[in-house]
Amino acid sequence: SHMKELIRWLSKFRGIAFHFEVVGDLLTDDLLSFLETVPEGMFQFEIGIQTTDPSSQEKIKRKQNNKKLFSAIDRLVRANLIHLHCDLIFGLPGETLDDILKSFEKVCMLRPHELQLGFLKFLPGSPIKNLINDYGYKYQSTPPYEFISNNDLSASQLNYLKKFEDVFDTFYNSKRFRFTIQLLLKKRTAVEIFNLLLEHMEANNLFSLSHSLNTQYKIIHDTFSLEADFAALDILRLDYLYAQRVHRLPRFLEIDGTRQKTWPGDRKTPLVPFLHTIRIAKGDAEVIPATSLQYCAVVHAEDSLGYLNPPSLNWVP
Repeated sequence: SHMKELIRWLSKFRGIAFHFEVVGDLLTDDLLSFLETVPEGMFQFEIGIQTTDPSSQEKIKRKQNNKKLFSAIDRLVRANLIHLHCDLIFGLPGETLDDILKSFEKVCMLRPHELQLGFLKFLPGSPIKNLINDYGYKYQSTPPYEFISNNDLSASQLNYLKKFEDVFDTFYNSKRFRFTIQLLLKKRTAVEIFNLLLEHMEANNLFSLSHSLNTQYKIIHDTFSLEADFAALDILRLDYLYAQRVHRLPRFLEIDGTRQKTWPGDRKTPLVPFLHTIRIAKGDAEVIPATSLQYCAVVHAEDSLGYLNPPSLNWVP
C-alpha cells in the first residue's frame, strides 16, 4: 500500500518525528503487521473516534466499524512503537451522560498514549448546526461556540464533565502517572478511578488552586491510600522518576533509613531504593518481589527525540 511505502521511506530519517491522521477502522491486518515493525517513537497516529455509540454515529452520519477500530488500536498499543492519540467528543446529539461515560470507558481501557476529551462546538457553517432545534442545544454566542446544554445533557452535567476532563488530562494525558494508572485499571474501571480523583479534589477544594508536581503525586497517593500498598507505592515512585528528570523523591515517597548511593554507570545519578524490582516491557510495568531493598538509577537520555523516549532502568541489588 502507499502508506507502507511512505512509512518505510520516512523510517530512514532517524531523529525526526512524523504525525499522521489515520482512520483506524481502515487499517488492514497486513498494514497493522507492518506497523508492528516500525522504529520506536518515530510516528504519532491521531485516530479520531468521537463516540462509540452507534446511534450517535448515525445521527452525525459517521461511518465507523467499532470492532475493527478497537482491534486496530489494541494492536498498536500493545506493540508500543507508535504514539497513539485518540479523541472523544462530549455533547453529541442524543448522548446522555451515561452514554458518554460508556464511550469513555471503552476507549480508555484500550490505553492509548493520549486521549483528548473535547466538547462539541457549533462552528459557523458546520452541519451539526442543523440539529440545534431537534436536540435543544444551547451554546456560546462567541468563539469557540461550545455547547452549554441540550435535551439530554444538563448544564450541571456539563460542569461535571469539564472537571472530569481536567482530572483526566492531569493524571492520564500528562503521562506522569502512567504505570500507577495502569496498575489501578487492573482493579477498578477507568470512570471509577477518575471519579475518585475528582471527588478527592472537590472534597479538599483543590480545583481552585494550582498544583506543583509533588502535590499532584500526593493527590493520587492519598486518593487511593497507596501507603498501604507497597507494590503500588513502588510504582508511584517509579512514575515520579520516569516522567521527569529528577533524582530526589518527595518526603511521602521516600523509604526511611536508607543511605545515599550513586550509580556506578555514570558516578552521578543517584540510586533510589525500592521494595521491589520493576521490569518495563512494551510500556507495561511488572512488579517483581524482592527479599531486600533494590536500588535503581533512572537515567534519561541527553537528547530526547521522537514521541516515545523512555529512560533506562539500571537496577543494583
